[in-house]
Amino acid sequence: MAQWVKQEIGIKVQKKRLNILVCCHFGIASRKDAIDDGLGSTLKVERLFRSFNSYVFMKKKALLQKIVSQLELVHQNAIEAANRAHSSATDKENIAENKYDTLGLEAAYLAEGQARRVLECEAELNEFKRLLLVDDARHDEVKVGSFIHLEDDHGQGRYLFLGASAGGLKVNFENKLIMIITPESPLGKALLGQSVDDEVQLLVVGEKVNYCIVDTY
Repeated sequence: MAQWVKQEIGIKVQKKRLNILVCCHFGIASRKDAIDDGLGSTLKVERLFRSFNSYVFMKKKALLQKIVSQLELVHQNAIEAANRAHSSATDKENIAENKYDTLGLEAAYLAEGQARRVLECEAELNEFKRLLLVDDARHDEVKVGSFIHLEDDHGQGRYLFLGASAGGLKVNFENKLIMIITPESPLGKALLGQSVDDEVQLLVVGEKVNYCIVDTY
């Protein structure tokens, strides 16, 4: 994130000073610390904070828009599948003549299942559209709507978005593969309420894996 800030909003400060700014953003240090460390006057620090917060907010909005776009595609595919299933179920050759007519009953069950899937997709899409309207760039703790960057003991990174639904959906964003998880998933349960530098442990294929929260917003 520090590199993004340096590239895109042109804050030309030394690495130490930029780290202090990032620490302040996540509540690890105060604005007074930033001033004492040489970032400048109170007014200058407040300007830097506004720029940094605006930058994070724009990045998160862009990520959410990418997720919404992908969910819209999933929703459209579900509608098309439901229409095909409905057409098949209402075809004269597939209408069940009695309770033993397996082919007709299967077509009807499939149509019903696809219709439910459309409603599920619509609910997921509306949930993420709602997140787009929430003006909240800063998450001191992991919660629904948080973007999370994790690293394991080997320095391998993982990028996640904690959503209320759409668990398992993956999106490519700025050369990173980001997976949506939900609070009901094992990883979601472990991360919920945690903060930067906290560690969580999970069982992956029968082995314990430790993850450290590098960043969240």
